[in-house]
Amino acid sequence: MKPTVKILYDHQAFSMQRYGGISRYFFEIIKGMEEKQGFEIHLPIVLSANAYLKNLKSLRYKRFEYILKGFNWVVDYINRYYAIQKLVDKTIPFDVLHPSYYDPYYLPYISGRPYVLTIYDMIHELFPEYFFSFSKISANKRRLARGASLIIAISENTKKDIMRIFGIEADKIRVIHLGVSLLPPVCRDIKIPVPKDFLLFVGQRYEYKNFMALVESINKILIQKNLFLVCFGGTGFTGKEAVKLRELGISEKVICLSGNDQVLAHLYRSAAAYLCPSRYEGFGIPVLEAMSCGCPVVSSNVSSLPEVGGDAVSYFSPDDKASIMEAVERIVSDKNYRQELIERGFVQAGKFTWEKAVDQTTGVYEEALAMIGSNRR
Repeated sequence: MKPTVKILYDHQAFSMQRYGGISRYFFEIIKGMEEKQGFEIHLPIVLSANAYLKNLKSLRYKRFEYILKGFNWVVDYINRYYAIQKLVDKTIPFDVLHPSYYDPYYLPYISGRPYVLTIYDMIHELFPEYFFSFSKISANKRRLARGASLIIAISENTKKDIMRIFGIEADKIRVIHLGVSLLPPVCRDIKIPVPKDFLLFVGQRYEYKNFMALVESINKILIQKNLFLVCFGGTGFTGKEAVKLRELGISEKVICLSGNDQVLAHLYRSAAAYLCPSRYEGFGIPVLEAMSCGCPVVSSNVSSLPEVGGDAVSYFSPDDKASIMEAVERIVSDKNYRQELIERGFVQAGKFTWEKAVDQTTGVYEEALAMIGSNRR
């Protein structure tokens, strides 16, 4: 009989994120792995406020509905200490480690066993000016990438960036696309203060997300078409953003909302379009989410976004405000084109499933283990 392969995941994404693409990714992989024959899953964690983790029924930990802003590092420290103790005591047997982020705290304790590293993007390397100069993320990522048995890249574009920036050979990298978790809501009684006609922006408004260029490009459309721009997720507007919105005369037209996945799915279903003006994305989960919910997508034509969106997206150049304006203008003015994108979007989104991602990931685990040989610990 084929021996059981024991996979150890670490806590990092679940300590630091309540919602987010990385913790959603690992939740979906772990959930799928729990259903796989011949695999045993371990996730040593004590505390978490992560919204996805509660759906892993076999996991026992102390759940918090909310952790005070700025105190995630305390949760991360406690979970790290617990994981290290488990590794030191050897109370969790494992064959392959799959860390969820780039802190290499576990390296002294894995005794030569293989680890698989997922790299989501190369934002820190491509846009270092947007991050604190003392951040160790890029250096840690490079170190872990070089030591990993195999690397999972979540897009072909990310693979190319890893090869070009880190100098890692192609035969060490496996591309595994993400799936889509968000489906159209069946609940019709979601009550949130949403304008009747609006465009949707999702996620944090970091500099590389190009939010300021977006509002500068579409401010006249918002006014002329009596549209609103709803920003879901992230924090409230910064002082710089608030000043810009006032200067453009659209302070009352751009609003922030937050909520759970049901609320987000409802927004996708109700929006005239989802707008993704990013200058870079490692994958672009909201593009898939929008398409799966029947929301037409207007997106940048850079990095991984065309790879994910295929022919189901209206593209623009993120550095050309006229290009952004024209693409948004068309989507809100041409109903036939909008419907065409919706129909194409359903087909495109159907190509990306978590079942496929889990199957491919198990193959990577087995490949990494085979590279070490039969020396199980």
